Amino acid sequence: MNPAGFVIHAAIHRARPDAHCVMHTHTTAGIAVACKQDGLRSDNFYSAALQGIVAYHAFEGITTGTEEQPRLVASLGEREVLVLRNHGLLTVGPHVPGAFGRMWSVQRACEIQLATDAAAGPNVPVPQHVLDAIPGQLRPMSAAAGTARRGELPFEAFLRKARIAYTDLLG
Repeated sequence: MNPAGFVIHAAIHRARPDAHCVMHTHTTAGIAVACKQDGLRSDNFYSAALQGIVAYHAFEGITTGTEEQPRLVASLGEREVLVLRNHGLLTVGPHVPGAFGRMWSVQRACEIQLATDAAAGPNVPVPQHVLDAIPGQLRPMSAAAGTARRGELPFEAFLRKARIAYTDLLG
């Protein structure tokens, strides 16, 4: 067992009865954005869709002690995405597809942010009134999918792609 993983995941599972799945990654793009003072900006399609559900937690070192748990839980609050400063990304969901969908979106947002920062010229900001409207624009899609199964269709598509890739690998 990884003690740091247990400390983080146990704290969130204990505090958030809706978080049946907690995912945590250390990807290059995720850690790079977690290291940036301004964190994840809301200036691309994916990050704009995460408007209002991203929280931040200050880096306190390797999380092997339980004393950080209350601060970690407080940082996440009722949000679904937690950027662990200088560390990585964490998402919660009612099931694996929900947490995976959020993780895929925040990971994609980080990758795009890094790509736009590397490109010449300034980024085009998303106007605040557009950002404010996005949660309402997402509601009909969540309702159509059913909130209990949010993320299931993309998750199934990723599983199909993985099965195809695995079958191709085997020849």
